[in-house]
Amino acid sequence: MRERVIRRGVLLAVLLAVSTVAHAQETQTSLKPTVMDDLAIDAETNPALKPIIVAESEELIVPRKKKTVVDPYAPTGINTGAIRLYPSLEIGTVATSNVTQSNTNPKFDFGLKLKPSISFATDWSRHSWTGAASAEILHYLNNPDLSTVTGSASTNFRLDIRHTTHADFAANIALNDTGLGDSSLPAAALAPRRDKNFGISADLVHDFGGLEGSVKTALARSVYDDVPLKVGPPEKNADRNYTEPSLTLRATLGDSVARLRPYAEVQYAPRFHDQIIDDNGQKRDSQGISSTLGVTLNDGPFWQGDLALAYLVRSYADPALATTSALGLRGRLEWSPTPLMKIEAITGVDLGETANLGVGGTRNWNVGLNATYALRENVNLLAGIGLTRSDIGVETTTNKTASAGFEWTLNPNMAAAVTYQGNWYDDGTAAGSGNYNEQRLMTSIILKR
Repeated sequence: MRERVIRRGVLLAVLLAVSTVAHAQETQTSLKPTVMDDLAIDAETNPALKPIIVAESEELIVPRKKKTVVDPYAPTGINTGAIRLYPSLEIGTVATSNVTQSNTNPKFDFGLKLKPSISFATDWSRHSWTGAASAEILHYLNNPDLSTVTGSASTNFRLDIRHTTHADFAANIALNDTGLGDSSLPAAALAPRRDKNFGISADLVHDFGGLEGSVKTALARSVYDDVPLKVGPPEKNADRNYTEPSLTLRATLGDSVARLRPYAEVQYAPRFHDQIIDDNGQKRDSQGISSTLGVTLNDGPFWQGDLALAYLVRSYADPALATTSALGLRGRLEWSPTPLMKIEAITGVDLGETANLGVGGTRNWNVGLNATYALRENVNLLAGIGLTRSDIGVETTTNKTASAGFEWTLNPNMAAAVTYQGNWYDDGTAAGSGNYNEQRLMTSIILKR
């Protein structure tokens, strides 16, 4: 009995071995041995490379990785670990037809420009931190008193709290010079006025699934320097300085990857001046409310940006100052009709401060259009136009701008640029005594890393 069982076991083993060998031979004949030899090692180390057999053609399809397009002229930056720095230095010249921005006595001048800047970004898998800072020193040779020093710096930190919740923290500073031709400066001004703006904010954003809500708190500070005059003591501007806290609520419909996402926003922003009563004997403190209805667009490289209709209202502590309001468009849209061309439209509206007697505030609207065309891989043609209108209570000023030029990138570390800028200002009065136009030609070499 035991011998019979042993014989049956041996017979089954022999049949199993024969079947295995036959199956292996059949499989080898159904594949191309040369291709299998080439793929054997890669398929063992990377399962994603295992061939897929097509029954009809018996061809092997091997997945291929997509190539990443890299700009050979883009600066590589300086790697410091988790943060990459992008420094640059622009050295150039400026020739202006009207350095004093005068209607009756334009003066030609030649200036030297120096503009250092730096930006940075992290490569963290979660959270992010970015920032940028730049300064521009413009020194005129024949009118050194009209030389300007401007600059700005900003940073933004994103904290990913949960999968659907994050917080944004931002800070910024800007130094600007208001030119002699501006209506807010006295006619006897000897030099531009230095304006300083500071700001910090915290924004909490949560995605409820098809609806995104955010709460933002911010604190802004504006400071205006004194202006030297041709005769007498300088104009004091300490009564203009103010602090503006704000609270903004925003609701956005749609998923984060949707092409169109409508949103609604409301903001409360009071302003508190350092001096309760200004030099004209008026109380400048005010209460501001704004409401916005808009939409964000994200249609790949073709359309992207943000466009909204905003309505702003500001009432003043002094009953002699009438409530000021403005309606207009806010946003930025970028359109790329072809891979070689990019057109950017910018528009805005705001309520500004003024020291004019009996006027609560200024209403300002601006719109601009900038175009970039890649003539070659490393040569860009640039053009732009802009328009700003300001209702300052007694008249409405208009400022028109136009620009054209090109930028030639020699290598990732050097570029050259030539730019023309035109500026036409209308003071809004019948006499037009404050009207002027200024034409500039600028050349520069940009060193970057």
